[in-house]
Amino acid sequence: MCQDGRYLDEALVQDLTTQIDSTSADHVVVVHKLGNHGPSYYKRYPVAFERFVPTCNCSDLATCSRQRMFSKKAR
Repeated sequence: MCQDGRYLDEALVQDLTTQIDSTSADHVVVVHKLGNHGPSYYKRYPVAFERFVPTCNCSDLATCSRQRMFSKKAR
């Protein structure tokens, strides 16, 4: 679940159910994500979860076409 030195979002909850089920005490769970927006979000989800296409798969948003930036077409 690691690509280019960064973990995919789903790695944050991979063992969460097991950890919660292993205790009867009350807990607070804090999940800190890098964010689901921004120039590098395409690196944080697998292609299988790519829903809105075309996508901008570049960290430099200025190089992406307007169509790629504001696409709402679901795959």
